[in-house]
Amino acid sequence: MRQQVYVYHGPSRDRRPSFLAQHHVVVTTYATLSQDLPASGSGSASRSGLLAVSWLRVVLDESHTIKNVRALQAKAAAELKAERRRVARGGVAGRCEEGVGSPSLIL
Repeated sequence: MRQQVYVYHGPSRDRRPSFLAQHHVVVTTYATLSQDLPASGSGSASRSGLLAVSWLRVVLDESHTIKNVRALQAKAAAELKAERRRVARGGVAGRCEEGVGSPSLIL
């Protein structure tokens, strides 16, 4: 079986949950993922794009990017629905202590 891979990036990316759920692997950036969060004060709590899909597995690389749990990118990562989650810990994040600034809070 050939793996279905989709790069979720750019203004013309397909945000339909039914389309995204058909893929085995979806690759994106934290900045692009954070654009799927509902606008603050919009009154809309509906999920869109990657946040509207129930994933089997989510792998978050470059975990130092989501170290600040108050940042939009960390909030978006925390909103992903998944049965299993993994965080690649390297660099600064690999040395941080468990606590407020820890990517493990995303898990």
